[in-house]
Amino acid sequence: MTDEGNKKDPSQGQNLVQTPGNTPVPSTDSDPIKTLKIQYESSIYLAVIAFLGIIVLSVIFIVGYIVLSPVPAGGPAKVIPEGLIAIGSMAVGAMAGMLAPSPANKT
Repeated sequence: MTDEGNKKDPSQGQNLVQTPGNTPVPSTDSDPIKTLKIQYESSIYLAVIAFLGIIVLSVIFIVGYIVLSPVPAGGPAKVIPEGLIAIGSMAVGAMAGMLAPSPANKT
């Protein structure tokens, strides 16, 4: 008995699975649910990092606009809202916390 759907790629030495479109895809022997879970977790991670990055860039642009906008003669001084600074600081801190490597157990 031979499995005609699985072929051996001689150049890379790995099993290939034939898909309905006749495109050979590397076969993984791991659990498909575990693979989907890893992909789901990494997509959430990337979405959170992208969202925090957008917040940081937005705060930078808003503060830049406030600082560079012209002030009429004799008008009030420019004030950057403290809430805006707090939001930017929170986003930078959250990104640093997510991108920092986890401490390894040294036992």
